[in-house]
Amino acid sequence: MKLDMQRIWKRNLGRDDRCIADNGKEARFPFLDEDVIRLLLNIPLWEVANLEQPSGIGDKKILRE
Repeated sequence: MKLDMQRIWKRNLGRDDRCIADNGKEARFPFLDEDVIRLLLNIPLWEVANLEQPSGIGDKKILRE
């Protein structure tokens, strides 16, 4: 997961930004702020997500709480 977070800027967000900009919009990603990411990477995974729950529920545990 740490590797994915380190390269998300180059891979997924570049593509997403180009697609959104092509439609005359500007993307906002508040949960990808560097300080937020740094904080989340220092919290144990089981505090951030409950991977035993379905996708869309358990993977957003910390946001929902």
